Amino acid sequence: MNKKLFFFSAIIAMMLVLAACGNKAGEQANNSSAAEDTAGQAIVISAKNYEFDQKEYRVKKGEPVKISLKNTSGTHGIEISNLNIKVTQKKPQTVTINEPGTYEIHCNIPCGSGHANMKATLIVE
Repeated sequence: MNKKLFFFSAIIAMMLVLAACGNKAGEQANNSSAAEDTAGQAIVISAKNYEFDQKEYRVKKGEPVKISLKNTSGTHGIEISNLNIKVTQKKPQTVTINEPGTYEIHCNIPCGSGHANMKATLIVE
């Protein structure tokens, strides 16, 4: 009798573990796809020692945009003036900018002699 009780208890415990893992995986898939759907626009800003890959980046106002940074040489971070947006290579941000205008992007990690000139423009249309 004890063997049967142990056997059924083990089966029930295994089913509960598998059910819990299945739900967790399903939730994570739904959450990640929802996060990806949130950002309708994406910009990748590539930075190398003392310049960005573009002088201007354009986004549409009121639409979510994922801002990512790729360091091709050196260590850099970006800050977008007057928007309180800071991005590092390991921490992209998804933001919605509701105010059209022109905003300065600059490197916020001292990176050497050309650091002060490391600037670009974000245009929100």
